Amino acid sequence: YYISNKDKLKLVGVIGGDKAPSKKVVLPNEKTVITGEYYPLSRPIFIYVSQEAMKKPEVKQYVEFYLDKAAEMAKQVQYIPLPATAYKTAKEHLNKKKIGTVFGGEPQVGLTIDQIMKKEATF
Repeated sequence: YYISNKDKLKLVGVIGGDKAPSKKVVLPNEKTVITGEYYPLSRPIFIYVSQEAMKKPEVKQYVEFYLDKAAEMAKQVQYIPLPATAYKTAKEHLNKKKIGTVFGGEPQVGLTIDQIMKKEATF
């Protein structure tokens, strides 16, 4: 959003607090969002599908479509896509019918996308 409106907006640096990976002022950009340094004002967006919903062919088809197109669509709406490995891991989970989250419903504050995906990969 900022890139297409930089003549109207000013970047805001943050110091994320105790759980932030960096204790310095961090400006938002693709790198600081992906590494989790622009904390707490950036976070990944995931979708979760129940076992029951996955029994419906149209839901499975939608999730497959979403995972195939998510990075491209994220860029179209000026979001930062997850790394390609994140979509690959999600597709593997879908094909193995793994559902749910490794986090047990608890928010995981201060993890980088890479750390989240490593947890997901071993789930």
